[in-house]
Amino acid sequence: MIVSALFVGYLAVFLAVQAGYSLGWRFQHDFPLLHYAAWLMVEHGKVPYRDFFETSMPGTFGYQALIVRLVGFGEVPLRLLDLGLLAVASGLLMFILRAFPWVVRIGAAALFGLCYLELGPEMSLQRDFIGLLPVAVAVALALPSDRPAGPGRWFAIGLSFGLAATVKPHLALGAIVVLPCLWWEFRGHEEFRGHMTKFPESGHVSPKFPRFLAAAAVVGLLLPWALALVWLSREDALAPFWEMTRQYLPLHIDLSGDYRMLAGGERPGYLFWSYLDLGTRAVWLIPILSGLWLGLTAPEAPPERRRTAAMLGLLALVYSFYPVLGGKFWSYHWLPFQFFAVALACTNLAPGRMTAGRAALLGLFILVMLWDVGPSPAFREQLAGHPPPPPKQGRVDAMAGFLRERLRPGDLVQPLDWTGGALHAMLLARAPIATPFLYDYHFYHHLGNPFVEELRARFLARLREARPAYILEVYLDKPWITGPGSTLEFPALRAWLREQYGIAQRGDGYVIYQRRTP
Repeated sequence: MIVSALFVGYLAVFLAVQAGYSLGWRFQHDFPLLHYAAWLMVEHGKVPYRDFFETSMPGTFGYQALIVRLVGFGEVPLRLLDLGLLAVASGLLMFILRAFPWVVRIGAAALFGLCYLELGPEMSLQRDFIGLLPVAVAVALALPSDRPAGPGRWFAIGLSFGLAATVKPHLALGAIVVLPCLWWEFRGHEEFRGHMTKFPESGHVSPKFPRFLAAAAVVGLLLPWALALVWLSREDALAPFWEMTRQYLPLHIDLSGDYRMLAGGERPGYLFWSYLDLGTRAVWLIPILSGLWLGLTAPEAPPERRRTAAMLGLLALVYSFYPVLGGKFWSYHWLPFQFFAVALACTNLAPGRMTAGRAALLGLFILVMLWDVGPSPAFREQLAGHPPPPPKQGRVDAMAGFLRERLRPGDLVQPLDWTGGALHAMLLARAPIATPFLYDYHFYHHLGNPFVEELRARFLARLREARPAYILEVYLDKPWITGPGSTLEFPALRAWLREQYGIAQRGDGYVIYQRRTP
């Protein structure tokens, strides 16, 4: 117990220090892109899919617009929001583990926080993290309790998974574990056995009541998507959403996580070997399995603890397949798996009769976590006395400074970029976009596909019509797509740029083009 308490104390202090330093971090990677889209929605009345082309699901734009309205664009308020949501996620994890001793609960909360912060500013407010919160709520609602779950709880659990699915549809994977576990728990209550005639308020149940509970969960699951589709229909965005989902999203999913188009039978092997890595956390399998074994077999464990451990084991298994469905295997795609894996692994900290085998498992768990969970690169820079690195090595600030100095009312700007910082610079400068295309990677893969050719034609037509004052092109560290059916060329775009634009500024990894005056 003393060793476990000391280790948990170390984790808590490490988390508190890194969280404090993280207030100086600046947002990078995906969040600024989606925050720019939310700025277009809130400040310019734009509607996703209708007015700008994006592959994110409707729930993403809903919460992102809410963040703009509640917090705005300041780095410190956004960092406080990020840490606040991390505290909520950690609190939910502690609640899920309420059948375990305090050392397990606090250890899991601190360790998950460290796993989140370890990935640095690029992880902050990622879609997978935001979508994980309602999943955690659903799991917390499904835990064993003294009272069996009535229709309200079944509906709330379905609703939580439905909200998560509007951010990433495959976040609803956990429902295939949680709802059967809830039904198993429901059947275990004596008052619900048999075939009675009344509803649970009277302590009895109709033979049709199980179907009523399932219907409540299904209604909750479908309701958020129904509301999202109604909103898109009212905004004349349903048809473009369906077009994107049906014609482009399969092409996007077909790309690998290292931006390759996979040839022939290459994809199954790519998915298999990428999955085995478990997001660089394969070494966690030892403490995960030992934690599951201890949670299920420890003689001092009450039944509630065993049922919770079984559910966590199933959830960790199911969410380990979450990155496979998207086929990208980026670090934040493993976050839902890590959430439940951390909870399960930390059951090694539970006190009990300390045999040699139990001590070995505890020591191995501590060694694995000390070796595999460390400070983020940004935090290391701060510990060395340096400020955290600016977004994209300063490229974002350089482009934003240029735009702030040069933009006039009515000027439009077009990025030729994906995650290289051009859209982030436009967000900082509050520069409106010239076309519906936030990124240009759509035009360089699956060449010959009719929809990709149509996207190219749409882009050129809107560029010629809008005639943006400036075009920001990022070429350094750009995730160019490779493989059969990809290209680095867009001849018609290059010819138009040479004819209409000159270079206004060239910097480290970027070029800013300015429209020539007649």
